[in-house]
Amino acid sequence: MTGSWGSSRRVLTKFCKQHAPPGTRSLYRSCEAPGCTTHAYYGYVSTGVKRSCARHKEDGMVFIERPRCSTDGCNRYPLYGASQIGGTHCSDHIGDIIGTPIYFDQECNVRGCKRVASWGSTAAPYVLTHCETHKLPDAVPL
Repeated sequence: MTGSWGSSRRVLTKFCKQHAPPGTRSLYRSCEAPGCTTHAYYGYVSTGVKRSCARHKEDGMVFIERPRCSTDGCNRYPLYGASQIGGTHCSDHIGDIIGTPIYFDQECNVRGCKRVASWGSTAAPYVLTHCETHKLPDAVPL
């Protein structure tokens, strides 16, 4: 578990919440709602500042550290893109992609493998099917 609790911002985080001694606090930005101690992940795109947790987010706030669709004004997650670039566009703006769109949020097809699929077939449609470890002999990196 990653540590995120400590005694001050000048000290590196040393503890997870479960093992934090009394008197320590989370060193990450907390939600600005009165009495809420949950980590803030949401804010306005214009400022890029995390201000609220999911429960207290206001209209127009988005998850700040998450990639967004490349189309101006769109805050949806980009699952589609062109070869080797990764996700750049959401499903609403898939038509803006130059070249053949590829779906990039795919796990390896091997049962039990949780790695991201980055290899597949060049037969249309381009589909990512396997990770580097489990790629098929005729697979190509997409």
